Amino acid sequence: MIPAKRNCPVGWIKEYTGMLLGAWEGEYASDYICLDENPEFLEGTRSHDDNGRTLYPVRARCGRQDALHNSPRYKRAPKGKKGKGKFDPQELDKPLLDENSLEEEYAERTFVYKAGKKTKPKNINKKPKKSKEANKLDRHPPRPQHDAKAPPNRMKRVFVSEEGVKWPNRTIPYEIDTTTYTNATNIKSIFSTAVDRFNEAGCLQWIPRTTETEYIRVVGNEARCASYVGHLGWSQQTLWMYESGCIYIDISLHEMLHAAGTMHEQSRAQDRNQLLSFNWAAVSSGNELNYQGYSLYNAREYDLSSVLQYGLTYGSTTYMYVNDPDLEYLTQIQQTDLSFYDKAELNAFYQCADDCNDPPVCQNGGFVKQINGVCSCECVDGLTGLDCTELDTSPECGGLVNLTVGSSDKIEMFGYQINLTCTWLIKGPEKTKIKIEVDSLDLPTSDQDNCYHYIEIRDYLSGTEGKLICGDSGGAVFTKKNLGPTNMMVVRFDSEQYSAVTPGKGFSMTVTAEPSACSILPCKYPATCVDGATTDEYTCVCTEGYSGTNCDTVAATATVTDSFEDDFTTLMTHSSTGVDFQWSTNKYSNLNGFTKTASDGDLMATLRNNLFATAFYYTYRAKLETSAVFESNNKIIYDCAHEKRVLMTYLTKQRNNVTNMTLRNNVV
Repeated sequence: MIPAKRNCPVGWIKEYTGMLLGAWEGEYASDYICLDENPEFLEGTRSHDDNGRTLYPVRARCGRQDALHNSPRYKRAPKGKKGKGKFDPQELDKPLLDENSLEEEYAERTFVYKAGKKTKPKNINKKPKKSKEANKLDRHPPRPQHDAKAPPNRMKRVFVSEEGVKWPNRTIPYEIDTTTYTNATNIKSIFSTAVDRFNEAGCLQWIPRTTETEYIRVVGNEARCASYVGHLGWSQQTLWMYESGCIYIDISLHEMLHAAGTMHEQSRAQDRNQLLSFNWAAVSSGNELNYQGYSLYNAREYDLSSVLQYGLTYGSTTYMYVNDPDLEYLTQIQQTDLSFYDKAELNAFYQCADDCNDPPVCQNGGFVKQINGVCSCECVDGLTGLDCTELDTSPECGGLVNLTVGSSDKIEMFGYQINLTCTWLIKGPEKTKIKIEVDSLDLPTSDQDNCYHYIEIRDYLSGTEGKLICGDSGGAVFTKKNLGPTNMMVVRFDSEQYSAVTPGKGFSMTVTAEPSACSILPCKYPATCVDGATTDEYTCVCTEGYSGTNCDTVAATATVTDSFEDDFTTLMTHSSTGVDFQWSTNKYSNLNGFTKTASDGDLMATLRNNLFATAFYYTYRAKLETSAVFESNNKIIYDCAHEKRVLMTYLTKQRNNVTNMTLRNNVV
């Protein structure tokens, strides 16, 4: 155990005080010992000579026992680089970076401000990363086909249950079929590392199989990286890890999450359109399942850096676009651990905190995780402490910046030193958004415009890797995205990775908590929200056909539309009450033996739910509903039999200004 504090908690007794030492010079040695400042010894043992071995002091940052292992620099330190992953500045002078290197990942996150212009490093490598290319082999088998059948003789409906995909007792027994690999040592090493990372995330544990009859069998002799979704209750449930394309830690974690019961991040129909758009014309029938939208259980915000998120482009074909191109780098990160939000989703889905007798109350975006009965807070990188209220920062810098509505403060680092890792937590009241204005900037860059020393700004989600900025020009502005809490932002500064580089003059930033009534998403339908001067003032700029303060009224003469292609995130939404299933969307469908294609680029509704555990019946019902107010005398017309794709009957009724549209399947 690494002691986290010098002062004991109430009720504890101090056993010793000493130093943490390692065999390497630097903070991230592989093995550690604690040396008591007043060691006990046996008489006659002081003459022992250990051949001149040297131990080095290691700085342990206060907080969680696994804080070191959660650091991105620890997780992905380049091969051959000891200690904290301090980098060789000469690597950044290369005309083209190694596409799989950490230097490349940092370059993709980098924005350089010079002479008043925003640029990117010149030596970014556009070649696809090896593990990201493995997604092309991602071919998920459906569950055993649940064909539509006649209803049972009972009145109670059976709903699609999340419990049907969960593993019993929160354990997943597994074994690797080494006969399907020519290099069994490699798959054992990579997969066991992935298992360790997974088991450090929460209560769901992968365990080597002994006598269990229901378990995961990992095989490598078929060209696919794939898993069934969730627990099937089979002996030898297969997980495919092709030896010649899938043996990476992030691919292993990706498939392990599928086996645990998750779908792809880009399948989150409820919120994916806030961040992504799709090039459906490029999606083949063989790949469609990987992009299909589902109404899923989501505990946290959409995470572009999830190990479940696909890359945008494969080869010369782009399948998805990030609506904010500056965030594309998040989809290219080669993770060697589950992302912060992957862990949060996993703990929520398996209800890990339910076993905690007195769970901590985690602050600042943290969450409770439970491993083998031990409950603790998992904090975003840069925060620590029992409840995520302490800063992981060098003593010379960083701090908590508390703002009132409309107030501003300064963050300045002039004449800074090397070997600093600084953290600022900026917080404002509810219904505010944090804005950062870079007043001045002088941080060193390479000849290829890579950052040696940089500011990290997390204006997307606090738990994801942020944008890195450096250069010689101020003027950049960053505002917290309206995704998750808008009144909190984490900012970090690093002069440690390239400590051999002479510091620049430093930087100055103004941070403000601007009023933001739009942070509570008051505009209901396709609209743009514009903040006013106070936390209660806003303006919704409506799209054609909608009106009202919140754009939630449809005029009698107006025509408004919605579509499966928009995942029904505009006018209509999927109802979650009084239904037996919710529609999925797809481009290809087999109807009575005939393959149908959405030839005009639209997507079709599908009854297919064979990724989940529950069968469905002919009389099962789904509902789409809207809370829009329809002015009198207007007509609601939905054309769902276009090109004879699917014939449905609509029952539309108005009750308390809420329109419910019930969809009953007549012909499939």
